[in-house]
Amino acid sequence: MRREELVQELRKVLGRTGFFMTEPKLVANQVFDLVARRDATLIVAKCTVNGYSLSREAAEQLLQVAQLLRASPVVVSLHSPRGALEPGVIYLRYHVPLVSLETLKDYLIEGVPPVAFAGPGGYFVSVDSLALRRARQQRKLSLDALAREVGLSRRAIQLYEEGMSAAVEAAERLERFFGETITVPIDPFTYRAEPGAGFGPEGDVTAFEAYVFRTLEGMGWRVTQAVRCPFDALAEAPSARLLSAIEPQKARAAARGRSIAGIARVAETEAVVFVGEEMSKGAVDGTPVVTRRDLERSGGSEEIWDLIRRRKGSS
Repeated sequence: MRREELVQELRKVLGRTGFFMTEPKLVANQVFDLVARRDATLIVAKCTVNGYSLSREAAEQLLQVAQLLRASPVVVSLHSPRGALEPGVIYLRYHVPLVSLETLKDYLIEGVPPVAFAGPGGYFVSVDSLALRRARQQRKLSLDALAREVGLSRRAIQLYEEGMSAAVEAAERLERFFGETITVPIDPFTYRAEPGAGFGPEGDVTAFEAYVFRTLEGMGWRVTQAVRCPFDALAEAPSARLLSAIEPQKARAAARGRSIAGIARVAETEAVVFVGEEMSKGAVDGTPVVTRRDLERSGGSEEIWDLIRRRKGSS
């Protein structure tokens, strides 16, 4: 299966299970293939045939976009250099969750979540520490007695009861002994990059981009540059979050506006195109346009935000 076919299959699975997605032709970039939402779940997904071909830089960019959108990153792949990805297992590639298409189908269509994650030395599971302790105490077993019964160390069981993950084999021994489940299924869509996590170096900026960044920051907006994405930055103020495209000339404003508007709709945020030249319209295809002259005349963040709201949806 080629990468393009994998993207199509992923879109089918997400669409079948109630996800609202960005349109395929509006997102053409190196960082991600689609943004999708179902209720409170928002994901930024990238497809690769070989999951371990994902570079550190690409992983950092994906994590950054996910953090900016307040979404969960996920990479969907077919295999690693060692062969097919195991079903029901979540892998990590530079801190990005990596799953097979089959694992995702099992989770979304069949309701069977992944149960293990790959780590150094093998596969591991999350242990329900309270269930393990309750099962042991109901049988009036000490840590030492349980350790002898299942062939594990006392210290290992103590750590499992304190919340440490267990090797799959160790968890299976405990579950066979107790006759009940003590592991916790894994939701691949709950991963979040830590706020303020370090990412790769910022990309080069044009003179107009630097002007927009500097002007917005001077008004009190917090601006974060996005690299190799359909949007160039996220601007945040107490009252608003703006996915921003920045174009020195007006020729590409409409195309950029359509692209970021699709992402903003799914991410439930706002979109704006900053343009260096004057334009006759205040919006392109429903996406507000703010020109350099608008920025020069603006008195602050609330005034810019009011302008964007007035122009939203105008033609």
